[in-house]
Amino acid sequence: MGKCIAWTEDEEKTLRAKAGKIPPKRIASSMGRTLSSVLSRAQALGITLRTKTVSWQGENLLRLAELRQEGKSWEDIGKEFSLPGSTCKQAFYRNKDLLKEAKKEKLLASIRLELEEVLRVRELKKVMEILEKTDFDSLT
Repeated sequence: MGKCIAWTEDEEKTLRAKAGKIPPKRIASSMGRTLSSVLSRAQALGITLRTKTVSWQGENLLRLAELRQEGKSWEDIGKEFSLPGSTCKQAFYRNKDLLKEAKKEKLLASIRLELEEVLRVRELKKVMEILEKTDFDSLT
């Protein structure tokens, strides 16, 4: 069986700081601890090590692109999603095709709404023309 090395306060602070942001395996490696040691200590301290996952589709992907287009740094974008900037950068480049498709869908939806509005206006104009031609005095 392995040797049990006591955890220092600094190590516990480090564990708390990295928890949920970095996968447990990387935390263990960076701290010179075994994965089981990190998992056990986190459990004893009531810390969750589950990292946040983001669905890189639709609105999240569009928001990612918007932030990048605004000139935001990957670090700032990461803060918006509560993720490391490098994760957002990878998502951006890995999902280029999905991003193009999401932009296309957003544009088509916008065009669809505009067309629906144009059709509503045309229908209203037709109704107004009919009303203007109607002799209401003869109806009584």
